[in-house]
Amino acid sequence: MRRNRKSGPPTKDEQAQIPAVPATDRGRHLLAIASLWIAILLVYSNSFGAGLIFDNAALILHDPRITDVTGQNIHQIWSTEYWVNQSGNGLYRPLTTLSYLINYSVLGNQDRPEGYHLVNYALHALNASLLYLLGLAIFGRRVAPSLALAILWAVHPVLTESVTNVVGRADLLAGFGTLAGILCYQRGLSSQGRHMWSWFLAAAMASAVGMFSKESGIVTPLIAVLFDLCFPPAAERRNRLWGYAMLALPAVLYFLVRPALSPVHIPFTDNPMVGTGFWAARLTAVKVIGKYIALLILPVSLSSDYSYNAVPVFDWSLRSWEDWQVIVALAACLGIGALAVYGWKRDRRWFFFIALAAIGLAPMANIARLIGTIMAERFLYVPAMGFAGCVVLIVLAVSRRFPAGEARFLTVAVSILCLAFGARAYARNRDWFDSVSMSRSQVKAVPGSYKVHAYYYGNLDECIRNAGTALAIVDGLPDSLSTPGVYINAGKWFRDKGDKLAASAPAQSATWYRRSLEVLLRSERIAKALGENYLEIYEQLGLTYTKLKDFSNALAVLETARRQSASENVIREMSSAYIQMGDPHRAEVTLWEGLLANPENSRFAGWLVELYRHADAASCALGTAGNAPDLSCPLVRDQACTASANVARRFRNAGRPSDAARFLENGTKQFGCPAGQYQ
Repeated sequence: MRRNRKSGPPTKDEQAQIPAVPATDRGRHLLAIASLWIAILLVYSNSFGAGLIFDNAALILHDPRITDVTGQNIHQIWSTEYWVNQSGNGLYRPLTTLSYLINYSVLGNQDRPEGYHLVNYALHALNASLLYLLGLAIFGRRVAPSLALAILWAVHPVLTESVTNVVGRADLLAGFGTLAGILCYQRGLSSQGRHMWSWFLAAAMASAVGMFSKESGIVTPLIAVLFDLCFPPAAERRNRLWGYAMLALPAVLYFLVRPALSPVHIPFTDNPMVGTGFWAARLTAVKVIGKYIALLILPVSLSSDYSYNAVPVFDWSLRSWEDWQVIVALAACLGIGALAVYGWKRDRRWFFFIALAAIGLAPMANIARLIGTIMAERFLYVPAMGFAGCVVLIVLAVSRRFPAGEARFLTVAVSILCLAFGARAYARNRDWFDSVSMSRSQVKAVPGSYKVHAYYYGNLDECIRNAGTALAIVDGLPDSLSTPGVYINAGKWFRDKGDKLAASAPAQSATWYRRSLEVLLRSERIAKALGENYLEIYEQLGLTYTKLKDFSNALAVLETARRQSASENVIREMSSAYIQMGDPHRAEVTLWEGLLANPENSRFAGWLVELYRHADAASCALGTAGNAPDLSCPLVRDQACTASANVARRFRNAGRPSDAARFLENGTKQFGCPAGQYQ
């Protein structure tokens, strides 16, 4: 039987460029794109109510750079790291942060998630439309396989971390930069003169959006080269080289503009590959690639976290199934590589889609260099395009066995896959609703990950149970490879349990307080082994020591915390410890120190008034009005002078003589304090 020409791969001429769409075809393409947007809306319709949880809190709710559109904030966005409150990530994504600024301040969304999700939906739908246009070039301008490619990718459940999770916007913007950059570059090749350079400039701008939104955007020029290798264009070689240069130009600008970033620190508990040998780490990376392939084929068990020990590192003894998975993954990769070689010889669409997935994953694969996490589903945003393309090619290959019903077979097969993927993605969106739903989902998906247990959200007993699981996972690690966070969280939960039992079962309560102290002291040892200062450790130790009535140790650790930061919590807890020791005078001086160091914080004044009212009711401390300290009262003036001198000495000891001199001047003028008190 003679093969139907339409069922075969397109010719080189059909694949050589992204042609302008004739007016007669625009209606069909607009209808296809509209159906694509509707399908994505249906799948993600329940995502708009998902909260700003986990990383969203730090990157959106607690980032002061996005709270107002000012020149200073915009300058800060372009001159500082992505994580403004956390160093050591080595990430610079100014356009992603600017998009949060637009949501927060320009659109007025602030802490309301709906607006952020709407932007994410629009970006994802736009990317699906661009992939459809790319599919037209790859499939010889055939609508059905191009639409199948776009919709299979767009509704794949593994993409929910990039779409439903608001801070997945970095992946959306990087994906846009790659797709738009390739399309503009190809249109430039099919144009002449000024029009060619206009398209190349548009390609450079799109590429810049990707690179300045996420580091993975740097693969755009490589994908352009891949496209030309697979589908050689008719354009002159010189024009192609100019196009590559324009796509790569943003990478040069990126490294010129990027500020000096803090040294990258990769915790072992985030990526255990940093604590093992070179080859064991790379074989573990191969195993992770195998897990990615499995997730793309069967996206049932999904998680936003794969911390230690969700993916155990490779052990040369091959004692467990986890180790043998490396062999399976290697076989899968070799098989896919063989298919790519076959595709290069017979149908280069296979080679293109496989290589697209490989190039898209390469920056995050932990092969060339180790990154900050061992595995993450968000890394599959671009590689999933290659997977979707391979699925379409499989369906097309099978459909050729039914020439009379080829179109119907393609429609039915793709519809079934889309319904399955869409239903799973719709269900996955519900996990992102709040921290509790996500926590419960994660402990089922990756029970071996310490972080999903350590930072579990739920009722007290659930949190304590999961804290115990987290401790069991990391307790065998040496301090130099461990993390203080899991022990800090456990210390909080154990102390809360002690508080709950304090009235009804004092003996059990004391046991929980001692457990809290034990894990917090371990967190202190780990922090010292890592050479890190954790203010929160000493705050939590102070609280637990106070519960155990060990006030001397409580004040010692709180003083250590105060040397790092005279925060409201530290000052309040020190004052409370003095009160419980029966020393209200020291408690009052401590609150004065907090008030003088932070005069804008009115809570210090309120606590001070309340303390005077109870501890010094018969004194002149509050004067006749009784609602503010009376500086004419000797008691109040002496305490203010003592506090002012204490703060000045701390500044002097910290190497801040100008601040110490300022307190001396203010104290002598405002309170009439003797200068000798500041020595």
